[in-house]
Amino acid sequence: MAANPQANDRPHFAHLAPRLLASQEDRPDNEEQPFEAEMLLQDAVAARASDIHLDPGLGGLRLRFRVDGAMVDVCELGDDLALRLTNQLKNLAQLNPMPVQTPESGRFTWQMDDQGLDLRLTVAPCLRGDKLAVRILSGGLEYTELEDLGLNDDQGELLSDWLESSSGMLLVTGPTGAGKTTTLYALLHRLRTVERNVITLEDPVEYEIDGINQMPVNEAQGFTFASGTRTVLRLDPDCILLGEIRDSDSARAANDIASSGRTLMATLHSRDAVGAITMLRNYGMDDFEIAANLEVVVSQRLVRALCPHCKEERVPNERERRYLQQVDYESVDRIWSSTGCPECNDIGYRGRTGLFEVWRLGAEAQALLLEHTSERVIRKHLNELAHDFLLNQGLLKVTAGITTLGELWRAGLGSRGRHDSKSSSV
Repeated sequence: MAANPQANDRPHFAHLAPRLLASQEDRPDNEEQPFEAEMLLQDAVAARASDIHLDPGLGGLRLRFRVDGAMVDVCELGDDLALRLTNQLKNLAQLNPMPVQTPESGRFTWQMDDQGLDLRLTVAPCLRGDKLAVRILSGGLEYTELEDLGLNDDQGELLSDWLESSSGMLLVTGPTGAGKTTTLYALLHRLRTVERNVITLEDPVEYEIDGINQMPVNEAQGFTFASGTRTVLRLDPDCILLGEIRDSDSARAANDIASSGRTLMATLHSRDAVGAITMLRNYGMDDFEIAANLEVVVSQRLVRALCPHCKEERVPNERERRYLQQVDYESVDRIWSSTGCPECNDIGYRGRTGLFEVWRLGAEAQALLLEHTSERVIRKHLNELAHDFLLNQGLLKVTAGITTLGELWRAGLGSRGRHDSKSSSV
């Protein structure tokens, strides 16, 4: 069995919801006011949560926040508070307050001080009642500059060079919640000039961007990726952003755009950069099309960053030593961890850092594709070129005290060993 360097029970963090838990002591008499919901949203924003989860149980609801990409158990809510909170959130999203028989979703906005929030509520029927999930989005997209994403110097220079003479297809890959949209819009923001006509085709449009023509896919009305691509190409674009390649239709749309000589950027779910080749093949693109059009693949993960106020250097424990042996990195004799402090709400982590792998396909890689080479052989070829794989970047940030081995494991890095991805840079 593979070694998990971080396997422990999650404690409760009731101190992350002080307003909600105190709300029953001084709640107003006006039953129509969404008082508990407002207190919950204030607590979630103060905790820097991206999502709120209310899970049904025997005695009410279990409240959890997603903070810096990880789920945090907050507390249990009794039946009365749970019922009021559920009804208030459903009313805010204009959903029927009765228990649902099929999944429902809605959205609403909420103003807190000077901050406008866009909130999406999803309700699903479970064995013990309704499960509620609230996604918290800022009212507008705050751009992250390319230099601030967490790329190393070589990776940043490679992407900057491609943007200067951009052509063909660039893919940003990774699992859900890996920061792909942030990276994609950082690249798009760099491309956004008066000399370029930039159009996006998204399902759905996540954020409105000033100065960009954004087109939402609406399959119910017959406006699909395929028909949208034909429309986009008639609008004289220089650069097109395709929200996500998720099936054969969107893959064909991406290929048609890139084949037309335009710049195409899109996201894709794959394990790493080389894995993008397999996904495109699975979606029906042949190797000639991939070799002709795919220029750059950016693969990434987001991992939690250790709290700088309470992190401590220490010797790896037995489980962590097994993990280091598994990824062929046994020379490490000191790593970092944190115990938690008021600065990080006793979680031990504060914020996240990006791990990146940037692969610009050269003539050799294109030749391998034209020979229908397997993913394993392509990966071996990159290893011989001392390519900087995702795991390499993660291990470097572990030894630098930025993150932990447990975070690499949680991100799915190293669970199968080195994947033939050993590089001389590590």
